[in-house]
Amino acid sequence: MEKIASGGFGVVYLAENRKTKAKVAIKAIQKKRVKDYLTFQNEIKLLRVLDHPNIIKLFEIWEWNEVCFLVIEYCEGGELFHYIIQNKHLDEREAAKIMKQLFNALKYLHSNQISHRDIKPENFMLKSKGDTNCIKLIDFGLSKDYSGQAVMSTPSGSPYYIAPEVFQQNYTSKIDLWSMGVVMYILLSGKVPFPGRNELEIISNVVKGEFHFNHDAFKSVSDDCKDLICHLLVKDVNKRFSAEEASNHRWIQRLAPDEKGKDEEIKAVGMLAESVYLDMQDTVAQTRMRKAALTELASRIPERNFEDFKDALKMHDRDRNGMVANEQFVRCLQLAQMNATPREIDLLVSELDQKQLGSIAYEEFLNCCFLSYFFQKETKLRLLFEEVDKEKTGCITLTQMRVVLKSEEINLSPEQLDRIFKDELKVDVSQINGEDPITYDLFLTCLRKEFTLSK
Repeated sequence: MEKIASGGFGVVYLAENRKTKAKVAIKAIQKKRVKDYLTFQNEIKLLRVLDHPNIIKLFEIWEWNEVCFLVIEYCEGGELFHYIIQNKHLDEREAAKIMKQLFNALKYLHSNQISHRDIKPENFMLKSKGDTNCIKLIDFGLSKDYSGQAVMSTPSGSPYYIAPEVFQQNYTSKIDLWSMGVVMYILLSGKVPFPGRNELEIISNVVKGEFHFNHDAFKSVSDDCKDLICHLLVKDVNKRFSAEEASNHRWIQRLAPDEKGKDEEIKAVGMLAESVYLDMQDTVAQTRMRKAALTELASRIPERNFEDFKDALKMHDRDRNGMVANEQFVRCLQLAQMNATPREIDLLVSELDQKQLGSIAYEEFLNCCFLSYFFQKETKLRLLFEEVDKEKTGCITLTQMRVVLKSEEINLSPEQLDRIFKDELKVDVSQINGEDPITYDLFLTCLRKEFTLSK
């Protein structure tokens, strides 16, 4: 067997069936690094029943001493986006063929009451080298069986691809379609639809849900293609396409029809420019930022328990070097009542202790907690402001703003409000008429700076 990858839980080997000569990947997982082994087994059983040509297949499971072995389908073609970047040859016809397979995978999952919850470029693999006719959806670590549930509430996903409603902790499987819209946008332009210079801006732009097609790459992209993206990146969940609707969209049906041989008659359209592949390479690298994933996990710790969590970590940091043992870190998470399964806590510890030193530098995670609280506050504020702004002018009065800020959901102090106006807007709030209009986009921008400095 040949070692092809390694991670926090174990090693992945390339193996060959002696009889059929078929290649498979064998994932050797150390049981001792999985604290809730029963939950882990249940997740694996969930994967084993999935059977779709565009979803990675789990063939076998066996255990030996302290190791669990998973025999899974081997995708020798590597990551889809890596292939596209290296090959530098993609037109709308090829893009439609790719997206159709991904929509079909989601259609199958959702029909079985399963949401993937972590759709992103690195989770799409080519079954064979240089062949986009068989793409596989992988990595079901955050997937959720939502049968019997109208909505889900646990925050999940990568911030660049996460749907706005996830921050309200009240969402459905349609978050997968929003993420697919982001993937499609990147596929055609090499850019992300909701960019930002930092974490705060990225999440803020996702929450706003406003994007454009002004990049040069979109000049050669068809209106049908843009129309499908617009139906995926819709804040109103009821108006957002389902996987079924997406796969039946005219862009897919025209460029990637079901009838065998019919697609051969379609000429290449919308060939992407060279610059798109360079942008795509940068974008894929940026969207893998570790901090983004940690911020999402940090949001599971209730804000009311944050100070106790921070104090507990510092108490266990006896050497005052910013490090605590993994076991102590987990105890502190439990003290803070983190809304996560033992399996998810294992994943977090594994991510924070990638070198397997047995200890964690906790300051980065504390910063991620702080960021996540701001994201939630800004999301709620924007929704409350928009509710008050009945005519959608983008403005509300100072009196209305005070009412919103004093609400139990926000609880922003009068001192903070005064400081925002004085330091950021250079205005004495006492001199403003209560009925004067205030642009709440500008106020939220100032709030980011205030909230960052106040901590």
